[in-house]
Amino acid sequence: MGIPKDIANLALFLASEESDFITGQVINADGGILAQNAAVPQVKMKNLSWEY
Repeated sequence: MGIPKDIANLALFLASEESDFITGQVINADGGILAQNAAVPQVKMKNLSWEY
């Protein structure tokens, strides 16, 4: 699970000159959860647990 620092790092990158070529994009900062579910359709979101 992500921590606030992960989102802060994304915000810092987007505010930097290194992101000058990025425009009009949706960036999911979810650690790959959406990508995993797209690649493995039999995995359902309700089966994922966020508890440790």
